[in-house]
Amino acid sequence: MRKKFLGSLRVWCRRRFPTWFAPPEAYWVSRGDRVVGRGGLSGLVGGRQAPTYRAIYDWVEREGIRDLVDVGANTGALGQLLTHWGYRGRYTAVENNPHALAQARRELAEAGVEAPRLINGNVRALPFADREVDAVAMKDVLEHLEDYRPALAEVMRVARRWVVIGVFLPWRADAEKRHCEPGGFYLNAYLERDVLEFARGHGFEVAERVETIEADASGDLPNEVVVFRRVD
Repeated sequence: MRKKFLGSLRVWCRRRFPTWFAPPEAYWVSRGDRVVGRGGLSGLVGGRQAPTYRAIYDWVEREGIRDLVDVGANTGALGQLLTHWGYRGRYTAVENNPHALAQARRELAEAGVEAPRLINGNVRALPFADREVDAVAMKDVLEHLEDYRPALAEVMRVARRWVVIGVFLPWRADAEKRHCEPGGFYLNAYLERDVLEFARGHGFEVAERVETIEADASGDLPNEVVVFRRVD
């Protein structure tokens, strides 16, 4: 009973005070010459975020995705784990930090990812034509943007069928909560109905939502994978 109560309390606190549970800036953000390192594949397989990556992989396999673009890819963790678990389609990483992209090149090669495409690009201006990409993934990206709308509109512009979002600050039911760290990066918890309405306005509806738990020293932290499907 006590364990269940503490688990519920953690979930409530995570939703009410999202920035309390945010990792330090250096973990999440690729800026300047700073690279977020996770220690390659060996550090990812049993890592804290593995359950969320696994939920994305399970969806990729169910839908038979064979062309995936990872926007805000950082060092290519998603591509490394997808390949480790059996994905054999094409993987494209889009990342605006060239240092992180260079590390991604090394780590993807070490993980056995075949011929990945690595693109130094901006989430607000992706180098793809309208509906060129079968599926786009973004994990832990929207929360760090001052405004999620330009980025979400852009990935929905280029996606032909699917957009899958990994959310580590749960969308809120009451009011949007914005927070900017001194380092200049954001930790925002957006209003759920606004995000869903925005997606509908761009031709997408929610096809699937999967809650995942990422455990660390502070306890079990709720995350969510939200899959959007094009309907227009």
